[in-house]
Amino acid sequence: MTFLAYGILFGLALAAIPVIIHLLNRRKARVIDWGAMRFLEFSLATRGRRILIEEILLLAVRTLLIVALVLAAARPLLVNRYFARGGQANQDVVILLDGSMSMGAAPVVGQDTYFEAGRSAARRAIERLRPGDAVAVVLAAAAPHPLTQQLTYDRKAANDALDRALLTDGTLDVPAALEQAAKILAQGRNPNKRIVLISDGRSHGWRVNSEEAWQSVAREFADAKSPPLLTVLRLAAHEGASESAAESRVANLAVEQVRLTRPVVGTHMPIKLEVVVRNTGDNECVPEVLLALRPALSRTPAVSEAGSPPPAPGKPGADIIATAALPVIQAHQQATVQIETQFSEPGPHLLRVELTNYSDRLDADNRLDFAVGVLDSLPVLLVDGDPGDKPENDELFNLKAAFQPQSEPGERQMEFLVRPTVIGPAILGNTTLGDYQAIVLANVDRLADGDVARLKEFVANGGGLLVAPGDKADLKFYNDVLYADGQGLLPSALAPAEAIRQPAPAAAGSPDPAAPKEAVTLMPPPTGHPALIECAAATWWQNVRENRHYPLTAPADKPADGRETSVVLQLSDGRPFALDRGFEQGRVVLMGGPLDTAWSPAPSRVVYVLLVNELMHYLSAARRAELNVQPGQTMAIPLPQRADSATAATIATPGGEHFDLTRVREGDRWVYRFDRTLDPGVYTVRYSGLTDVADPTEKLCEPAVVHYTVVRDAGESTMDLLDGTARDEIGKMLGGAQFPAETGEMLDTMSDYNPGRELWRWLVAAAMALLLLEILLSGHITRSRHGELTGGVSFGEGVKHTHVVR
Repeated sequence: MTFLAYGILFGLALAAIPVIIHLLNRRKARVIDWGAMRFLEFSLATRGRRILIEEILLLAVRTLLIVALVLAAARPLLVNRYFARGGQANQDVVILLDGSMSMGAAPVVGQDTYFEAGRSAARRAIERLRPGDAVAVVLAAAAPHPLTQQLTYDRKAANDALDRALLTDGTLDVPAALEQAAKILAQGRNPNKRIVLISDGRSHGWRVNSEEAWQSVAREFADAKSPPLLTVLRLAAHEGASESAAESRVANLAVEQVRLTRPVVGTHMPIKLEVVVRNTGDNECVPEVLLALRPALSRTPAVSEAGSPPPAPGKPGADIIATAALPVIQAHQQATVQIETQFSEPGPHLLRVELTNYSDRLDADNRLDFAVGVLDSLPVLLVDGDPGDKPENDELFNLKAAFQPQSEPGERQMEFLVRPTVIGPAILGNTTLGDYQAIVLANVDRLADGDVARLKEFVANGGGLLVAPGDKADLKFYNDVLYADGQGLLPSALAPAEAIRQPAPAAAGSPDPAAPKEAVTLMPPPTGHPALIECAAATWWQNVRENRHYPLTAPADKPADGRETSVVLQLSDGRPFALDRGFEQGRVVLMGGPLDTAWSPAPSRVVYVLLVNELMHYLSAARRAELNVQPGQTMAIPLPQRADSATAATIATPGGEHFDLTRVREGDRWVYRFDRTLDPGVYTVRYSGLTDVADPTEKLCEPAVVHYTVVRDAGESTMDLLDGTARDEIGKMLGGAQFPAETGEMLDTMSDYNPGRELWRWLVAAAMALLLLEILLSGHITRSRHGELTGGVSFGEGVKHTHVVR
């Protein structure tokens, strides 16, 4: 026997109360010599023995009454194979309905999805519960969503909760769902605990390789007063079908990933999207991929393919931007396709990549939403350390020309994204750095201490910094302050500038083996760099010779602080010429020479135009909001530029929940942070009261709605089932688990295995009987004693004397 409420047993101490009252009420006799009383000794002795017996019986009844009530409150549970056979104890049940994306698959064409089948099985489980059983319903997905706030005895409320359950695009996290269920069961009152998981049986989501997660679940089960029993129903294609017959030769394609080939997107700028499509099924597939646009809520963005306007609304293909055919994809392989497009309007755009002319069992992974933020300009601050008396002598002459190149007469004017602002080092302290995405230090000799601190703060908060020292640079300042033994902004110290010797022709008949065989030129590193995606073609770098540079040093080992340095440009002899390193949230690129033609002819070449523009795009990317995040990653949502800090913002999740966002100050800007991002899908941020910080009466043209996406787990598209070995391991870890093959078997296990009988009802009945006995016994004793005290006492025949005691 066990008790479900051990703490109540301390109440057994109350059984001493009747004994204490009895002892306190005992009278201490006082001896008085009175000769006449000798005639009463025999009569009083007989009466005293009877009274003692009556008081002992009354004391026992009262004590047993208290004991019965305390034991009933402690809820004793008798587990005995003879007495408790049949399982009459009530149970608390938590039903976990798998709400992951794979549950949207149809097991057989023409049948309901696994999710609808699971909902039906859950309803049948609720109907099978006996009176006194309590139930809770939880939607198990990336994060458990309780559909009932607590265990309930209301069957209608539980079924209504099932009706509210919606399928998600997330994955199933079984350990997290089991821990949530165990916490809910701990609040229940019934002796037996059961968790029923209804799922399609995919192995992804069980996290069988996460020992830490399952140990946490095992501890939660072991610490429970009554450890729950786990029952897992795997929904088959049809009842009674074997796994091999029902699940063989599965066909399924999934849009697994979408990524941009460039970090910053501007209007009228051709961009490429790389789409990764994986075949998770057993058959080869030849689909067609279409890129379609979902209009933003605030307006319909204009997107065009290769410069042509989009189709008119209402006509066929009006929502299609571009298409691309995929090659044959073998089973369990993947293919990558590039789709090129461009945007004619700035602002947030929500794209959808989807497979068309193709259908499979899991339709949800045939599409993927992707958010893009399009800029109309990229503000960059240029700090000119060597202004010239003539434009062609200015340090930034070539750089400004590269940002705003002039087309030949009769040619279409080229549009570039970067919008430069030029200042001198002396007024850097009076400039609001937060208005810019990147900063360029061009041949600046040195900076004031306050300006260095502001630059560090700017980069730490996601800004980009390009440092190009020239002949004006103070090496001591650069090395002691900006490099600071690797703890500062720069990724390398600067050695004194040196000339790059060009090879001299060897004398006839006496070649110099130490002389270089060819000129030292500028070129991309062999491994490439993200900033050079659009300008890494080898032919563009031919004859770009360097004459002079500051030798840089790329560390051979990865630093302990994680700020790894990478090579952006190098000389043809292998020495680095431009280094890149992260600094908290931002990035810094250090070049080995200036941005004008004083040390190199490179700024006069076509490749220079592409190089500096792509460097600005790369450095500005960190300050841009990441619109597509991984599940669980915190969204950093910046306040629109120039917006009043009092602007309010809310966010709507894919599940329809709405949250108010709280602003936090990060360096030179305000941001909103949101961390409830486990559910994949589209998150919509809405700003209210967008006004200019300088003029509150002026409304900003910034979009009031911005879309973010949480990408789904690619593993959710896999078709692998949880195998028997994993089931056995899970059962051992949790102290037992049942895996019924069909719904009927699951319902039988819920009814058949409910060990033990609770005895509290019998104890309450016994307490009521004892209470009735106590009332009858007390009444009898009272009446008998009252009659004795009011009766007469006889001293013999003929002599009568009546003594009345009052």
